[in-house]
Formats: sequence, C-alpha cells, structure tokens
Amino acid sequence: MDINEIKRAEGKIIEKLNCSGIIMKNVFIKVGPVLNSKKDYVRISSPFCGDIGLAVPENFLEIKTRKEKEMKKILVTAGSTAIKIDQVRILVPWFEDMPEELAMTIKNIFSGRTGTSIAKYFADHGCLVTLITSSPNLIEEERKNLRVVKFKTFDQLAESMQAEISKTHYDVIIHSAAVSDYKAKNVLVKDEKGELVSIDSSNKVSSQLNTLYIEMDQTYKIVDQIRQWGFTGKLAKFKLEVGLSDEELVRVATKSMLHSGADYIVANCLEWMGDYAYIIDQESKPLKINRRDLPKRLWQKIHGGEI
Repeated sequence: MDINEIKRAEGKIIEKLNCSGIIMKNVFIKVGPVLNSKKDYVRISSPFCGDIGLAVPENFLEIKTRKEKEMKKILVTAGSTAIKIDQVRILVPWFEDMPEELAMTIKNIFSGRTGTSIAKYFADHGCLVTLITSSPNLIEEERKNLRVVKFKTFDQLAESMQAEISKTHYDVIIHSAAVSDYKAKNVLVKDEKGELVSIDSSNKVSSQLNTLYIEMDQTYKIVDQIRQWGFTGKLAKFKLEVGLSDEELVRVATKSMLHSGADYIVANCLEWMGDYAYIIDQESKPLKINRRDLPKRLWQKIHGGEI
C-alpha cells in the first residue's frame, strides 16, 4: 500500500487490517522512523492490550477504517481559569511551600497538561476531539482529529462550553479544567477614615497604592450546568481533595458525581495525586490506577471494552 494511504489511517479506528496476510481488528497505527532509522515503520497497537508490533509499509495489504461520521465526538476541558483583578493582573496558584514533586503534579493540572494528554490520547485513538484549554501551546503541532479552543477566564470557559454543547452533539465530555471557586467582584483600598472603598479596576490599577483588598464572589459550578445546557452523553468530572483516606475520598467523590449527574469521576487527594487516582462510575467498583496511565484507562473505561 502507498505510505500516504497508510498515514491517512492514523488516529482512526481500523476495523480491519491485513498485514502480511494476518488479519487484525479494531487496532490503531502510527507511522514514523524507529531510533536512528530514516525509513518509516508502522507501529500497530490496541488500547486494550498495548503495542502489537512494528511493520514495514510494504506488508500492508488492506486497511478499512471507521467512517468519520461513526467516530465518537469528545469535548475535553484543560488548564485553569485566571482570576482577573484588572486589565493586566491576575491571581495565580502558589506552590512555594510544597514538595517539588507534588507542586509539579498540581502545576500539570493547572497548566493543562493532564487534560491535554487525555485529549491527545482520545484523538490518537479514533475520536474527534475538541479541547478547550487555557494552554493551547501544549499542542506542539497540528494533530488529526483535534481542534483547540482557547480560554483564560471563568466566563470565557463557561461561554465556550455552552456554545460547543449547543452546536455539536458530543458523545462524551471530560471536564478536567481546574475552575476557580471565586472571582474578583471589587478591588478596594482604605480611605483616610480607614474604611474600604471600591476603586475603578476596568483598566490598570495604579501601582502607587500600597495595599489593595479584593472582594471575592463565589462562582457557580460549571460542571453542574452541563446537563442543564442539554448535554445527554457520558460526562466525566474531576475532583481533588485534601487529607482524606482512600475510603473517604471514594465516598465524597461518588456523592459529587451523582450530584452533578456525571457518569464518571476521577478522584485524587493532594498528598498522593502524583502517584495514583481513582476512576469511579455508577455501576462498578472504584478503579485504582497509576496516574501516568490515566488517559488510557479513562479511554478504556468510557468505551467499556467496546470500540
């Protein structure tokens, strides 16, 4: 087969692959050089059993891919919402007092690396993915099956999600973005009487002011609005807690999942979130997984053993 024809099958579910007379079903391929070789090889894999092996393009006799209209449509959110103070300043997470490994894990969530890795995996494994992210730079190059929408603030994320849900029939939403629970309502200073008064923050607040006070308003839960916006597919949400035992975390996460009308929840505790996580659903026992396997195991869980 022609190498370009083979490359067109990347990122799609291959319902039938004939390689040297060996028939394989429901597999994926990736074309590229191996080590220092300049020649293209084809890596064949399955999300259920991992790598199957390498083959040369000349051995490919037939590829039958799933039609695009039959591919699952996935919406993934990633990154974090910035809390805007004025036109040039925002509040950001602070990690200085944390162990380096733990701080890096949390930064991966706030920076969007976790959600982006999920979006990439689903796009590479036969899904049409829209990624709404605060860090579009994490997509180093244009990828098949992956469209990127950028946001910065809470309102931008909510508006983008509602717009996507209203115009596209998504099969799955994976809401991994770290959404701020509060946003700035007013920026205040003390007057000569020592009383707090609001100042104009529609432009840049003067840097000559010694002390600023920020009044915060609680935001609504975006994940709780997804069903209200008309989404009827499978919904996966994320939850991070602090200081809970595994049993307590599973109980709290399950309650949160049911409250939001979600089908799945990925639950972590701050103390060990870099090591493992739980994927919980409404029908089976909580699944404890290695953190680095999250994209693959979430794909398997959502597809239920069927692709």
